[in-house]
Amino acid sequence: MSPGSERRVAAASVPGCQHVLQATPCQDASAARDRGDFVILAVSDGHGDAAYPLSDEGARTAVAVGVEALSALASRLVTAAPSPAELDDLLRTLKRNVAFEWNRRIKYHARMAAERDGTSILWPLGIKGDWDERLKPYGCTLLGVAITPVGAVWFQLGDGDSLFASGNRAERVFGVADKSSGQSTFSLSMRDCVEHMQVRFDEEPHELYLLATDGVGDQYERDPAFEEEWGTSLLNRLRTTGWVESAMRLPRDLGTMARDGDDCSVALAWFPTPAPATTE
Repeated sequence: MSPGSERRVAAASVPGCQHVLQATPCQDASAARDRGDFVILAVSDGHGDAAYPLSDEGARTAVAVGVEALSALASRLVTAAPSPAELDDLLRTLKRNVAFEWNRRIKYHARMAAERDGTSILWPLGIKGDWDERLKPYGCTLLGVAITPVGAVWFQLGDGDSLFASGNRAERVFGVADKSSGQSTFSLSMRDCVEHMQVRFDEEPHELYLLATDGVGDQYERDPAFEEEWGTSLLNRLRTTGWVESAMRLPRDLGTMARDGDDCSVALAWFPTPAPATTE
């Protein structure tokens, strides 16, 4: 990656058919930001269970917090390459910052909603980002990646898929979530959410970076079908049909998946490989 590269970024969220039929909000959120020196992607999936009626706000807040926290980290990486020990500290700080700031902002949202509705105010002024079980209704996941000239920082809490692709190879960053234990997914509303956050620093540059909520990944079995469709096949489509046509297909593709009922979101960044120089 270089500041002058012809990269492209996009993000899309489509509500599941059940939300459309019931006129309820999409509980997914997504963002793609090109900051010049780096690129940030983020997606969040609000929990659809009845115990999480405000998860749409939780997801929007999670994406905003993720973009800001990853941007701060990326700015640090492009300023001066950290030592391995410094990088480890930055990644630990990233986890704490995401949890603290999400809790703080959700408390402000709850306070403003209470003032608007004339109901009991739960938190006084001077709100802090410590955990509180009353934030459970806002529960959501969060996936993000900061792509910089020195490498990419991947972040994931909860289900969903983080993927990169180059050449003819695509790979999930954190593997496939195991839901056999009965734990549906990890959430920002959990007391110990920091302990379940996954981070990875990858120095190898890739041509395609992609994040997807589980409404997308759950369409595929545990074989390479997801990697093929959203990694190698998407990358080949970008190379052959170009960015505009491929990006315009995203909402339609997600809409087809959303007919099954779940919200679907993706965020992606494409770094086209320059064509080899020709000689006369």
